[in-house]
Amino acid sequence: AQTQVTPLPLSGDDKYIGFPLHWYSTVGTTLVSAMILDIFVPHIIPILRMCVTKNIVRRRVRAAHQSFVTQRELNDVFEGPSFDMATRLGYVLNTCACTLTFSSGLPFLVPMAMASFFVSYWVDKYLILRYYKIPPQIKSTTIVQAFSTLPLVVLLHLLISMMTFGDS
Repeated sequence: AQTQVTPLPLSGDDKYIGFPLHWYSTVGTTLVSAMILDIFVPHIIPILRMCVTKNIVRRRVRAAHQSFVTQRELNDVFEGPSFDMATRLGYVLNTCACTLTFSSGLPFLVPMAMASFFVSYWVDKYLILRYYKIPPQIKSTTIVQAFSTLPLVVLLHLLISMMTFGDS
């Protein structure tokens, strides 16, 4: 297997021409492992933060009748942080883009993306109901504008698919 160095406009110097077998063992393995990490890693910090905060709140509740003077001070103890919509939207768009771009060569990314969305939905739902503040009412224009980038990702998927299936 001969590899040549050819400059590609999007990725700099690429040591692969097309999608040879060793592309799957190097780049494909990296993509799959990144998608596996994407299922669990974004949720570890919020869940750990929730557990620590709940423990602190339990301790403060015992002393609440002595140390808090106003209702606002008491509310601040029980109120969680605000939900970070921008970060969550970024995780979802990243998962969509990686899955759409490389799913023709790595079809295992589609069930992994489904698992990532499933876990994200249930973890976010639990944290919104039990931990975060009541989210402010936002317009859907932010989400619509964010997902308006997906047609470009679909075109990239078509280009990668033609390169993958056209490779001898």
